[in-house]
Amino acid sequence: MAQYKYATKMENEDSIARAVGRDVEISKKQAIEVCNFIKGMNVDDAKKILQDVINKKKAVKFRRFTGGAAHRKGIGAGKYPIKCCIEILRLLNQVAANASFKGLNPSNMIIKALCPQTGAKRWHYGRQRRRRMKRANLEIVIQESEEKKTSKKQKDSEGKKAAEKNITKKKEAKEEMKK
Repeated sequence: MAQYKYATKMENEDSIARAVGRDVEISKKQAIEVCNFIKGMNVDDAKKILQDVINKKKAVKFRRFTGGAAHRKGIGAGKYPIKCCIEILRLLNQVAANASFKGLNPSNMIIKALCPQTGAKRWHYGRQRRRRMKRANLEIVIQESEEKKTSKKQKDSEGKKAAEKNITKKKEAKEEMKK
């Protein structure tokens, strides 16, 4: 059996984990919108958001494929792609299991790449007059986050300290110019 060729190329293979879903029975257009919605998030946060979409507490903002998307409060055109979110959540659980198997911490991982592609188009069974099924291939890559998130208060205090240092440097420079 031939080895799978990944669409995303990463340099450091030790700090990433991957999962692939082949011919998943979801719409490629909805998969693209959901993937753009959760790309760059922490894995745990993405799981919570997808669970909220499944429970219809939060809508996915549709930016590219807005045909027929109703207005949702606070986001504009949005939908609840439940079937798509269930499959992507299943793949996120798989990639988290792959990360823990490699010895990585899944709660400290960030979704680096989500690549939805067109899957095989098979015919519906029976007399449906030449209708094809919607299928998509999904590839998920997560990577360990290098930077530690600091709270807003810490960032503000660090910014104030840096500003005070700049002010003192400017005062010293003015005093030297006067001499």
